[in-house]
Amino acid sequence: MEDLPTSIRLNVFTMNIWGMPLGLSKDRGLRINALADALKSKDYDIIALQEVWDIGDFNLIFSSVEKAMPYKYYFYSGLFGSGLGVISKWPIVETFYYKFPLNGYVHKLQHGDWLAGKGVALAQINVNGKLVNVFNTHLHAQYSVENDEYLSHRLSQAYEAGQLVRLTSAGFPLTLFLGDLNSKPTDVCLRLLVSLAGLHDSFLDRANEKNYGTNESARNSYSPKALLKTNPDGGRLDYILFKCDQNHEATALSYSFALPERIPGSDVSYSDHEAVEACIELRQKSIEPDGVDGGSDSTTEAILRESIDVCERGLRQVATKIKWLKVCSLLTSAIIGILVLAQIEHDDKLSSFKWFLLYSPCFIFSTFLAADYIFNRIEFQSLCSIQNAIRVLRRSMSSKLTPGEIRKKDD
Repeated sequence: MEDLPTSIRLNVFTMNIWGMPLGLSKDRGLRINALADALKSKDYDIIALQEVWDIGDFNLIFSSVEKAMPYKYYFYSGLFGSGLGVISKWPIVETFYYKFPLNGYVHKLQHGDWLAGKGVALAQINVNGKLVNVFNTHLHAQYSVENDEYLSHRLSQAYEAGQLVRLTSAGFPLTLFLGDLNSKPTDVCLRLLVSLAGLHDSFLDRANEKNYGTNESARNSYSPKALLKTNPDGGRLDYILFKCDQNHEATALSYSFALPERIPGSDVSYSDHEAVEACIELRQKSIEPDGVDGGSDSTTEAILRESIDVCERGLRQVATKIKWLKVCSLLTSAIIGILVLAQIEHDDKLSSFKWFLLYSPCFIFSTFLAADYIFNRIEFQSLCSIQNAIRVLRRSMSSKLTPGEIRKKDD
C-alpha cells in the first residue's frame, strides 16, 4: 500500500465461499480452513466474502488475517444471515445494509434466497484519510437458463444496487462494488448495474475472457459434468467494480484468479466459485474535473428500455399466478359450501371428528392459497414500483438526449 496523499493502491479480494451449513455444501470444513490458511500469505487491503452462512466460519477466516487486517464486519439479515462479510486493513467507520424487497419465494426452500434476506452491504473505510465506499452483494441465483423465473427479481436487485451506488457515491474518492452478481457481462442485470452507477470492471484481459469463468468452469472441481460438456468455460459471475469522484482518477492495474485450482494436497477446489483479486490505483487529479464519469445517457436509456420489458414480463407472470389463485380459491369455496350443505342434511350420519376430517384439507389448502396470494401481491407491487422508477429515470434520460439520439432510439 502506497502511503501517499495523492496516490493509493488497494489490493482487493472477493469470493463466494459456498459456506452453507448442515452438509448442504460439500467439504465445507476442509475448504474454509484451506481458505483461511491461503489468506495468511496474502497482502490484501479489503476482503469481501459471500455465502458466509456460519458466523464461526467468518471469525475463523478473520482470525487468520487479523494481524494484518484488524477490522471486520458481518452483515446480519434474514433467517441465517445475509452471507456477506467485509474484512479490512483500514478502519471501518460506518456500515449500512439495504435488504432487497424482491428476493425469491418463501416456499421454494430448495433455493433459499428468500431465507437469506439478501441485500446490498456497505462498509465505509478510511484509507489514509480518504473515505472509500465498499459495497458487497450477492444477487439472486439463476437456477435455470431456459426458464429463468427469477430474472425480474435479479434485475430489480441490480437496479436498486445501481441506484444506491449512484445516489451515495458523490463526494467519495473511490467506490468499490464487489460480489457474486449471478450475471455474465452481457446480461441485462449486469449492464443495468454498471451503466446506472457509472462503474468500471477491473477485468483486463478482454481478448481471453472465456478463460476467466468464475463459476461452473472446467477449472473448478465442483462444476457439474453435464454442464461442462456443453460449456466448459463457465461464466464470469464474480466482479470487482469501481468508480471514483470528479477529483480523482482510478485504474485497475491487475486482475487475476486469487487462488490455485485445487487446495494443496487435495483434489477439490476452495469453493464452487473462483476467488478473484485486483489492484486498484486511486490518484488525485492534477486538472479541473471534467464532468461526471459514467456511461452515455443514450446507452443507459437503451438498457432501461430493456429493463422495463423484463419487468413487464415478470408482471405478466405474477398476474397469471394471481388469476389461478383466484380460480382455486373459488373452487375451494365451492367445495366448502357443498360440505356445509351436506352437513346440514346429513349431520347425524357422521361424527364431529369425521366432519372435521372432511373440512380440514379445504381449510389447510385455503390457508396456503391465502399466503401465496399475499406474497404474489407483494411481488406484483414491488415489480410495479421498480418498473415505475425505471420509467421515471428513462424519461429523465430521454429529456437529456439530442434530437439525433432520440431518432436513433426510436428506430
